[in-house]
Amino acid sequence: MPSNALNMHNRKSGFSLLELIIYMGVLAAVVVVVVGISAQLGTGIGKAQAQAEVNSNLRFAIDKIESDLRSATQIVVPAASGTTTSTLTLNASGTTITYCVAGGALRRQLGAATTTTVSNLNRTVSGKIFFDDFNRSNL
Repeated sequence: MPSNALNMHNRKSGFSLLELIIYMGVLAAVVVVVVGISAQLGTGIGKAQAQAEVNSNLRFAIDKIESDLRSATQIVVPAASGTTTSTLTLNASGTTITYCVAGGALRRQLGAATTTTVSNLNRTVSGKIFFDDFNRSNL
C-alpha cells in the first residue's frame, strides 16, 4: 500500500479541529440551558415551600383566634367605628386573652402569663390586623 493512501486513511479516522469546536459549542449551549432550567425549578420549589409554610402558619393562627373567639364572653373593640388597632382583647371564662402584633410577630397573652408567639418567628406580620367594622348605631 502506498504511503499516500495510508496518510489519507489516518486523516479520515478522527475529528477535525473545526468539528470539535462545533461539538463543544453545542454541548456548552445544552449545558447552559439545562442549568438554567434546574435553577428555575429550584427557585420555584423554594417559593412553593415558603408559601405552603406561610399558609400553614396562618391557618394555625386563625384557628387559635377562632377558638378563643368562640369561647369568649366579651370582646373589647376599638373606641370608634372604623378605627384600627394592633391589639385584640377578649374575655373567656374570666380570663383575659390578648392578641397583638409586636416585632413583626402575632403574639397571644393569656391573663398575666408570659406572651407567646402564635406566628412563626421566621415570618413577619405587617399592618394592623384587628379592626371594628360595626355600625354602632345599629347595636
